[in-house]
Amino acid sequence: IPPTRVGGEIRFPDGRLTVPLVSAAEAYRQLDQGDPEPCPGRPKRQGLPSPGGPTVEPGPDGWVTSAPQTACLALTVTGVTFGTVPVHTSRGEAQVPAWLFTIEELATPVARLAVASTAVTPVPEPATPPRPLPDGLVAAQDLAAVDGAGLTVRLGVGACDTGITPLVWEGPDAVVVGGGVTRSTGVCPDLLKLEPVTVTLAAPLGARPVLDVFTGAPLSIAAR
Repeated sequence: IPPTRVGGEIRFPDGRLTVPLVSAAEAYRQLDQGDPEPCPGRPKRQGLPSPGGPTVEPGPDGWVTSAPQTACLALTVTGVTFGTVPVHTSRGEAQVPAWLFTIEELATPVARLAVASTAVTPVPEPATPPRPLPDGLVAAQDLAAVDGAGLTVRLGVGACDTGITPLVWEGPDAVVVGGGVTRSTGVCPDLLKLEPVTVTLAAPLGARPVLDVFTGAPLSIAAR
């Protein structure tokens, strides 16, 4: 395991930020979730050289199941290097320090961000509650994707809303997004539905934050 690194640097399009880092050993502990459960529909392994294989070959005397077979594969970490990975932030795409684990069974390394949790703080809440949105206007919940000048935003709409239309205001320092809808006049379940919409900016997003029209808070990439 490489030695512990005390500090690193996040490189934003408009500047740099020095942050504390975790060691490779700590990053590995965050990745290691212990031994997986046996595959659904398959017996437990009993000393077989092939991970996840059955104890008895299928046949007249073998196991029988109608469930889809799920491949079980043990992953072997063979090395680790220190590098960076691209991460979308409210200041554009940043290069963030990461530990890159080489996995014998995978073609590409598995990355774990090396930034210590003490350097990450939640987005501050607004000092005063936002005013209600005008009828027919909905808020953006998060960003689904950013590709140059293209933004895919998930709007929070009603279960029976129609005519869902993305709305965007673009300035030199920020981009504000929301949406317009036509409300249903009939009885409808009181449910929030996330609806992805795509907008094309006049220029690539770059370091500009994307703000929700309702709260004014910067939007982050949705977890997958």
